[in-house]
Amino acid sequence: MEMTPDPKQGSDPASSFPDSSQVIAFRSKRKRPAVQLNERDFQIFQLIQSEGAKTAAELSRQFWNDKSKEAKAGFQRLRKLIYAGFLERGNPRLLYLSGRTKELLARKQNGKSVEGVQCSGQKP
Repeated sequence: MEMTPDPKQGSDPASSFPDSSQVIAFRSKRKRPAVQLNERDFQIFQLIQSEGAKTAAELSRQFWNDKSKEAKAGFQRLRKLIYAGFLERGNPRLLYLSGRTKELLARKQNGKSVEGVQCSGQKP
């Protein structure tokens, strides 16, 4: 594919590309599916906060019975929480809280309302 230079910008084809700040801004606005947090999600967050980190298998065993269908649902829910930015992967198997999740827990512990929190995965 051949690029035709923009006559307003001169004959350098590279000058027709957006500068890096425009590209970064575009990438940071990528939308992710919204996740509605429930009470079990907050229980998971509090457990990870108290223990530092947990594996997905440990969380699935503790919050969803170890039956195959429920365990699968547990892993899928954890994957959604990771994708939405509430949990972060560290060590290949360990899950940690994101900074935003720590802020949500602090709000909840201070008695501020977090009911019906719905986040799209974008950082404020």
